[in-house]
Amino acid sequence: MNWILIGIALYLTYYTFTYARKVWNDNNKTAGLALLMLSGCYLPLSLYLHFR
Repeated sequence: MNWILIGIALYLTYYTFTYARKVWNDNNKTAGLALLMLSGCYLPLSLYLHFR
């Protein structure tokens, strides 16, 4: 079950990061930066789920 949660967290990181780049390239820098910061939250979540 842990591997499924880790996989979901890593996928959310990838998807949010790619969406942040798309928004950034569409000249909405503020929203792109906010999404980039949000995508950084999923990596610690996946590490926490792996090592708990």
